[in-house]
Amino acid sequence: MPRGDRVCSETLDLYERAMRESRGGPGADPRWRLEHCAMIPNIDFARPRDIGMSPSFYVNYVLHYGPELRDSILGPERRE
Repeated sequence: MPRGDRVCSETLDLYERAMRESRGGPGADPRWRLEHCAMIPNIDFARPRDIGMSPSFYVNYVLHYGPELRDSILGPERRE
């Protein structure tokens, strides 16, 4: 798994654990939010919803950095 994808998954794991331990479980506080999800891996796409978080998709990031994301950051497999 690419490092960025792993970090996203680990962040969601930590949020889920924190919500369970401090707020009574996933979904108990819908104000929790995960920023910059424009490149969240497919495997984790539904997880913020499932644990009661609000993902923020900063689509202008893709608009402004699209060519760099496509050509040098994501690579040919992921950009598809």
